[in-house]
Order: sequence, then structure tokens, then C-alpha cells
Amino acid sequence: PTDLKNELNEAWGKSERFGFVQITENKVYWYALKTFKENKNEFLVENLEQYFNSYNPVIKNIIKSTKKEHINTAEISDLKPTDVWFKDNICLMGDAAHATTPNMGQGACQAIEDAYVLAACLDKYKLNKAFLKYQKIRLPKAHQVVKMSWFVGKIAHLKNPLSIALRNLILKLTPSSVNKKQNEQIFQLTEL
Repeated sequence: PTDLKNELNEAWGKSERFGFVQITENKVYWYALKTFKENKNEFLVENLEQYFNSYNPVIKNIIKSTKKEHINTAEISDLKPTDVWFKDNICLMGDAAHATTPNMGQGACQAIEDAYVLAACLDKYKLNKAFLKYQKIRLPKAHQVVKMSWFVGKIAHLKNPLSIALRNLILKLTPSSVNKKQNEQIFQLTEL
């Protein structure tokens, strides 16, 4: 629909969610996530329409009009962040240092910020001091993003109907100023 053309939409259900955004006149990028009980083979691409049958007709139409051979599947897992990003002359950045689930769309953004800060530190200091300074500057914010992404993923995949109703009410009542403030913190470039 034209009213959804220039925005990313994500719908949350009971232990699953679906997101989509139009990327060209005739193409839509979409993703579907579903929590499995024991292993990823519980869910089949052939059953996607069934999994999201209670969703908005726009979502059902997107799934139905996508050729099954164009659908890629992967398992998303949370990894505990590490507190050590360098050793000797090896330094980690991006997902290698602080992998995050894609719940906030921050993986690449945080890697770019890492590169910016690391380059500035390498410009000012010798190698090991630069790595130490980079880690000291970036680690708190990167870990904050990883933890927040983990939290968003958990609340998006609630199973209990009462918890879902409470989540939806809280989200509905949250002033946009709160969301704006949280976004400002994420998008604020770390001071060097």
C-alpha cells in the first residue's frame, strides 16, 4: 500500500514477528522470525503462510506472492558479549567484538562507529594504547546496544497472552519522546 511505502513496518504476534519495507518500485524486503521450541527444523518455509495466518492481509499477501526459492532461512542466536577486544597486534571490531541480534538494526551501524573510533585512536596512539583506548571508549555503548537488542527480541517473542497484552499496552502508552530519547542515545557518536 502507498501509505506504507517509505517506512519499515514490524508486526509482533505470539512468539513470532514479521517485518517489511519496500526497497524498489516492485520489490519488498521482508523477514519473518518465529521462536522454536527445540530446534530450527520445527518450522518449514512451506508453512510460512500458516504461521502468519492471523496477521494483517498485507503481510499474508507478501508471503503468498514470494517465490519459495527466494526465501533464505537462518537461525538467530544471542551471544554473550566479550570484554576483551584485543590481544597483542590483533583487534576485533563489529560483530567479531560484539555480535548483536538484528532486533534494532544496529549491527552494521555499531561496526562503522567502531571503525571510526579505532581509526581515530590509531591516529593518536601507538598500537596497544590505541586498542586499549578504542575498547574503553566503545565497549560500554556496544554492550548497551547488544543488551537492548536482546531485550527487544525477548519482548517481541513473548508467548503468554497476559504478558503480550501488558507489553502491547505499555508500548501503546509510551510517549514518543521516550522513544526519541532512546534513539538519540544510540545514534550519538561516542566522544573521543
